[in-house]
Amino acid sequence: SKRIDTEAEMSPELKKLFEEVSVLKNKKQLASELDFNSPPINESNRVAQQEEMQEAVVNHKLDTATIEAGMMGSGGKQTFYGVKGGKMYSSGKQAFDAGIKNPVKFGKTTDGKFVEINTEGITNWVAKPGRLYYGNEDPAYKKLIESAQVYNGPKTKRITPHRAFSKNPKTRADAKQESENNMEVLTHVVTQLSNAVADGMSLDIAAAIIIQSYQATSGLVKISAPFKYRSTFFRYGGPKSKKQQREGNKYREEHNPPASVVGASIILAIKNNAAIPTMKAIKENYYQTQLSKFDDDLLDQAKLDSTLVEGQNIFNNPITRLAAAGIDLNTIENPDTGKTVAEESGFGINPGVYSKYSVDEKLQASSIQNEAILEGLKN
Repeated sequence: SKRIDTEAEMSPELKKLFEEVSVLKNKKQLASELDFNSPPINESNRVAQQEEMQEAVVNHKLDTATIEAGMMGSGGKQTFYGVKGGKMYSSGKQAFDAGIKNPVKFGKTTDGKFVEINTEGITNWVAKPGRLYYGNEDPAYKKLIESAQVYNGPKTKRITPHRAFSKNPKTRADAKQESENNMEVLTHVVTQLSNAVADGMSLDIAAAIIIQSYQATSGLVKISAPFKYRSTFFRYGGPKSKKQQREGNKYREEHNPPASVVGASIILAIKNNAAIPTMKAIKENYYQTQLSKFDDDLLDQAKLDSTLVEGQNIFNNPITRLAAAGIDLNTIENPDTGKTVAEESGFGINPGVYSKYSVDEKLQASSIQNEAILEGLKN
């Protein structure tokens, strides 16, 4: 298909598809909507899938940045528990329950043997289900990297809110630059995959790379969202919230739009040769918030934890998702500007006025503000 360079060139049908992929719940729905294959990776088909990946890298001159975006070198080995020569169990607990006092951890080799996991010198381990390679030492992975073009652009790095919002100006400036580097590499990878698919590469390959890249915590799609906002105070979710909203840190590193929506939009863009306007929208609208778990639970309750508000897409300001969850937007601020997320989107309540409100008045003001944002959608 002809390359689309601007949002204005996108057809109404394509715009509608960007809305549709923004409310899908999982990769199975996505594969069916965009018509690509996303088979589970296991021992029966792993070699065939490795060969397809190898062929794509050679034929379409994919580079190391694209391979690394898919986290292919950090798969991990499939593990089993038991005793040498005995029956193997998939977890230590299962082995213990079966009467094995001190179960030993084993890996499996491609010739079907079970070998203690830390045995030196073995290169033919079986990777975990769902992963193409068991790690950087996997011979098939080494071959893949050797066949790939070398990428000489910036390195990628996962940024923590601790560094992004550090009191130390140098740490903060470094984290900002690293965030920009991540986005630069993502743009490079998406452009490369889009060109390859336009040139006849299977969308299955591009989708496999992007899906892994938004599912893994350190995947490129995940780490490319810069930290922009943080809650003014952190507290746990209410008594009905999921267990993880009531333990550990009182905040989450929350992606808005969700990383899965961004990943789905990228695959749609690659399929339709629309990487340029899509990446422009992602740079404008994709960020992370160090968000209080109390508010993160509101997103869960509104069933917006992994989707956008219906009718919205990557080209819209995702503040609508926070408003629809009933989050008080006057409590989420940009530490660089001192302004709230609402003020930066043109829906601010004067902070001087807001701070004098009682708890009830704050709730009421926030509710009116959120209604105004969602009302704006309809017009």
